Amino acid sequence: MEILEERVICESPATVTKERLYLDLRGRKRSWSYIERRGAAQAVVIVARTRRAGSLLLLRQFRVPFGARLVELPAGLVDPGESPEEAARRELAEETGYSGEIVRIGPAVSSSAGITTETFRMVDMIVEEEPVAAPVRGGSEDIEVLLVPPDRALQTLQSFVRDEVLMDCKAYLALRGLAGA
Repeated sequence: MEILEERVICESPATVTKERLYLDLRGRKRSWSYIERRGAAQAVVIVARTRRAGSLLLLRQFRVPFGARLVELPAGLVDPGESPEEAARRELAEETGYSGEIVRIGPAVSSSAGITTETFRMVDMIVEEEPVAAPVRGGSEDIEVLLVPPDRALQTLQSFVRDEVLMDCKAYLALRGLAGA
């Protein structure tokens, strides 16, 4: 594989859509379109569990591209000059009102390698049973916080699947892990 050239197809305030021309393994000239974020090159995804009960914090959030609410984990972009730790604490507080301690930060991984160059880090956190403050959400953040205790994880997962609730893959995997499924 060899990259021949790259060109900008479309620009918006938040993203740039690009096309790369390349030679495939058979020597054929091909093209691939993908999206890059402006400013923040990385995101954090927070896997927050409550200290006593071990409940998993999930969000049900309206997402404009789907025109629907998805079940997801708290997440957000790492602002310029901000560390992943700082971004995780900020995003968790803004979206849920919870605060907690960081247990582990994973490596940068691809969010969807076929369509974007965005990467994210999974941040495991322990939080108290109740939020410490009211969430401070932006005007386009329509969010409902869901707490799933370990003993209801399998039932919750099964009901989401049965009812065809759209889930972000990271939330699905976290819930499946909690359920032991």
